[in-house]
Amino acid sequence: PQRNYDQFSREASAAIRAERCEHIWAEVLNVRGQSLAATCAALKSARLLQEEEMLRSVQGPGTSGAWEQYARDSFLAHSRSIPGDRLRFLQYITEESAGWWAPMRPKGALLLGKVAELRGLSVKGESSAVWRGPAESV
Repeated sequence: PQRNYDQFSREASAAIRAERCEHIWAEVLNVRGQSLAATCAALKSARLLQEEEMLRSVQGPGTSGAWEQYARDSFLAHSRSIPGDRLRFLQYITEESAGWWAPMRPKGALLLGKVAELRGLSVKGESSAVWRGPAESV
């Protein structure tokens, strides 16, 4: 999570020279396994206590709403600084979040998971088109 999502996205876009990229792939931190607990421990060890607190606020029991808002804020900031034809923002959706994420597809949201598949929002068709593009031009 960021204090200022728009500033973060602008700085990240400048650092990777987004204007020179064909596609820019992004996603929020991965919650698999112990990755977030390990990241919190590393932040604490580095005395980055505000960053640790921001991360703790979106992970763990009872924080799914905060996690979803973190994902949305991240996506919206990136969609403002990266054109939708370049942005590839990977997002697993739930039944509750699908209604918000579905209209974000033209802005670069690539929807993943069982709910996306069941609702016909899955990236299967889109991701293969993305990968075919460069191969066809070779």
